[in-house]
Amino acid sequence: MNLSCPLNSFPYKPTGECVGDQEKITYWGSYPTTLCCGNVLEALSQSLALHANNTSNIFLSSDQWSDCSNHFLQPLGAPANSCRFNNLFEGSSRCSSFLPSFINEQDSYRDAQGNCTNFNTSFDDVCENCINAIANARESILNHYQANNNNTERAICGVAVITYLASWKAEDLASMDDFYRCLPALDKLGSAVKVALAMLIATVRLMLVIALIKHVTGKNKPPKSAHLKEMNTWSGLYRFSRAEIKNAINYHNEKKCLGRGSVGRVYKGVLPSGQVVAIKQIYKSNTSDSLRREVKGLSRVRHPNLVCLFGYCIEDGEQYLGKTLS
Repeated sequence: MNLSCPLNSFPYKPTGECVGDQEKITYWGSYPTTLCCGNVLEALSQSLALHANNTSNIFLSSDQWSDCSNHFLQPLGAPANSCRFNNLFEGSSRCSSFLPSFINEQDSYRDAQGNCTNFNTSFDDVCENCINAIANARESILNHYQANNNNTERAICGVAVITYLASWKAEDLASMDDFYRCLPALDKLGSAVKVALAMLIATVRLMLVIALIKHVTGKNKPPKSAHLKEMNTWSGLYRFSRAEIKNAINYHNEKKCLGRGSVGRVYKGVLPSGQVVAIKQIYKSNTSDSLRREVKGLSRVRHPNLVCLFGYCIEDGEQYLGKTLS
């Protein structure tokens, strides 16, 4: 292990989302990667936030990045090649080269600072204001560089804004945790903007295309009720009640969070039998597809060094997965 590498601050640990085929996503509304690598990007950003807090430099130099990025990505193995993190170092682009003094002068960034604090008041309301402010700050900097149509600059600029915002919270881990828990909402914001733009360009054409797609694919795509029916009949998996999940997580009134990913949080749980398990709570912002995808991947895993799925819970809009601890 390279102890001098700044990325060791938040070492990444692989999750069940890295099992099987890698779905391509746009993380934080701007960074093209995979579902597995989205979690890596979050850990990477947190490490860089601590680095920025200590040095006032957002990204590592090219030599530092070359020296420790491979070590940081090593736990991923083969999927690391699809992460597309090869340009997240100082000098690789305009958005990776600006100084903190520049971003501090931007009104949109100062607005983001004000809106991305104090999540304890009302998380949903603060989070909504925060992600809108982050998107505005990113667009403002892209406008400055005249790079709005450059997807590479957009991706790196998004990471730079988020990381530098997090650097102001680096010494308050609870505040940093709330901040990163809010960020998946950026994906919904990006999708909404794209849909609105498409409707403004060609509303009638878009409606015709949607109608045609629904007609062609509707027969083969199971409705949501069918998805839920599939979940109810998953062979070999125990279906927990929400009360059972809550009791397991709050065993002896102790609630311990083991980790967090783009899909949800993982808690330590203790079953009535005394067995210690990992319980993953899927964020409400995710669809049932997130749960189905994990069940399909993990229910086939049988290896002494990997977690195995043995149960799930779907009740009152909440979704959980129960996994053994290796």
